[in-house]
Amino acid sequence: MHLRHLLLALLPLPAWAAPAPLPPTVIDCPAHIEVKSTVTAPAGWAPVAGNGRHPLSNVTMFAGPPIELASLVPTGSLKRQGVAIDFWTFLPNPPEPIYLGCSYHQTGEMLSRPVGAGVTRCETHYKPSRPELAGIRCSP
Repeated sequence: MHLRHLLLALLPLPAWAAPAPLPPTVIDCPAHIEVKSTVTAPAGWAPVAGNGRHPLSNVTMFAGPPIELASLVPTGSLKRQGVAIDFWTFLPNPPEPIYLGCSYHQTGEMLSRPVGAGVTRCETHYKPSRPELAGIRCSP
């Protein structure tokens, strides 16, 4: 081997040869939603307005828009330093876009959005003291 080839082999790869991994994307569901309902009460009864503010309670991943009801079971679950983690892994280019669905306590309401192209893993982290969602992270 020529000295020139040996020196070239020892040089670090150019920056374009090994792209740096993208940082995880943190997707936050809204912490709560306001729900207003209309109640038709039978004769003799009067509805009493309750608190319309409902906190986030659960997260579900979907293959395609949630209206199609194709919810995905987590690929696995684990505990790290007392934090419960559920995770989903996806194909790099899934046939259907992946959606995140955010559900709210004591409602049938859900907010949803696509997680974005190129996402291959999402994790939910639950606080150790009580089953409260601490964060959602998705990464390529």
